[in-house]
Formats: sequence, structure tokens, C-alpha cells
Amino acid sequence: MNVKENLKVWQLLSEINKTGNLTDAAKSLDIPLSRASKLINQLEEELGYTVLDRSKKPALLTWEVKKLMPYVQRLLCNWKFISSPEFIKGTGVRKNLEYSLTVSFPVNSDGTKFINSLTHICRTKYPNLQLQFTSDCGETGLLNGAADIAWFGYRPKHEELFWVPSGYQFTFPMASKKYKKRFGIPKNIEELKNHTILMRQMSNGSYYPILENGQHSIDLSSYSQVFLGDASVCKRMLIQGEGIAIDIGASFVDEELESEEVFPILTGWHRPPWPISIACRKENKNERIVQDIIEMIRDWYTRPGRDHWIYWYKRLQIPSENLPGIYLPFGWRKKLNQ
Repeated sequence: MNVKENLKVWQLLSEINKTGNLTDAAKSLDIPLSRASKLINQLEEELGYTVLDRSKKPALLTWEVKKLMPYVQRLLCNWKFISSPEFIKGTGVRKNLEYSLTVSFPVNSDGTKFINSLTHICRTKYPNLQLQFTSDCGETGLLNGAADIAWFGYRPKHEELFWVPSGYQFTFPMASKKYKKRFGIPKNIEELKNHTILMRQMSNGSYYPILENGQHSIDLSSYSQVFLGDASVCKRMLIQGEGIAIDIGASFVDEELESEEVFPILTGWHRPPWPISIACRKENKNERIVQDIIEMIRDWYTRPGRDHWIYWYKRLQIPSENLPGIYLPFGWRKKLNQ
């Protein structure tokens, strides 16, 4: 039998993708390391190309193999189903795992409500689908199968990805009661340079150290008191009174804004809008279920509800007259100013 027909070799590749090395993958599957190495070598001979990049320590899956991982995961998922007792007895056919999809959301956006809604809809519409969720997988994660659909705060650039535009995101400067008590609040934008600024790290795709207000803008990158971190760290430091946040999503501090533990400052100043994209791999873009889920996410995040920045601009009476009309859904300029 060809090694390509051996399910164990595909399980091994899946484990290498998870663990990052052959040794841990073999241990996870309870395969002797020598046997695992032999399987990989045989697979490389049959495929005609390298499976492991041995120039790296530890050796990693090559790009060619990473592109195969979504198909490998579906193969293993289907095998798990057909080898289950329910399938063998004929009692669980088309009721259990037939396929799975993983959806990635940004940490900077509270997707809890949407995840619950999406899960409920899919249980009704696609009873054989197992939905899984992750966060901030990045383009690399989407390409190597860590996720099948991903929400990005920028336009993906890789040619193997398909994406649809899904509106824009805004954030505004925020401080906490603890920070105000310890350091006071800047009365104008010039005083901001005397305060600690919490900002998403440069590796984030939507990183942009600019605040604007109508025709005026200010670059924060040269400020001496800038802390760079991921959304979770910036949120924690914001609440603890360690700094002023400029690019934390309003929905991510929903409860703190509601209780007024966190509040907007420097009214009228905001991050320039950045585009939201919902993406998948190009080879999956014509799958009906992928199209449906992308449309559900797009509809949710362009709807001006509580999880949308528009809700908080109106609720907190933050001026919108300086926001270009192109970024506002039809009719919302008037609603925001009512």
C-alpha cells in the first residue's frame, strides 16, 4: 500500500502542524520517532517534493504541505465520523461530525454575542457542521489551516486569500477613573504627550499611530511614553489606570463604558478609520457554507448595533461631523447628531 493511503501519515502531518516538530507529533500519536521519520521520508518520495523543511531547527512543514492542511483536517474529521460507533451502527449517519470550520475573530472586538448567534443559526441550517473559534490567526494562520474564515482589521495582501469588504472601524481615546485619579486627564491634544499612551503593537495589521479631528491630525509615534501591546494587555492596563488607550474597540470594553469606569476623552479626536475584511482561502470561496458564514459575519459587523462603534459614538455624544460620510451607513449622520 502506498504511504499516501496510510491515514497515520496524515495524522502525523496534522500533529506536526499543531506541535511544531516531529518529535512531539510522534509522541502524541504514540509512534516511535524512527517510524515517524520513515513515514515522512516515504511520503516525500511519493509526492515528489519535500514535506519538512530541515533547514530549520526543529524542522517545520514546508509551504507546499501547509497549503494542504485544510484538506488534511477535513479528511481526518470525516474519518473520525465514519469510524465512530454511531456510524458503524447506522444510528448517527449525517447527525454527527461531517465537517468542521474554524472562524477567527480579533481579540480587539467582543465577538461573544455574534458567536452565540452564529452557532445557533448554523445548528439549524447546517446540523452536520462543527463550528470552532479562535482569535487573531493572521494571514499565515488562515493559509495554513488554523482557521477557515477570518476577520481582519485591514485588507489581506496574500494572493491565495479571498476577502470581502465589511465596513470600517473607529476608536477614540479612553481613560479610566483610576487613571484620572492618579495622573489627571489631558485638557487638550497637546497635553497628551505628557501621558502614557497604550497602543496596539506594530506587528498588528491595523497599527497606525495617528489621531485626527477634522482637518487636524497628530502623530504619536515619536512620543516618549508609548506602551505597545496586544488588545488584551492594553485593555488590562487601561482599566488598571496605567495609561490612555487610543485603539481599543468600544465593544471590547462594553461593560466598563456602561459603568463609566472607562470613559472617552479629548472629544472629537479618533483613530483614522481602518477597513474591515472577512477572508477565506481562495480554494474555499465558492463553498456555499463558507459564503453563508462570511455574509453572516459581514452583516453583523456592518449593522449599527451595540457592538458597533456607531452605537457608542451616539451613546457617548461623541461628535461625528468630522467623520467623512463615506464611512457612515446611509442615514446615520443624521441619527448620530439627533
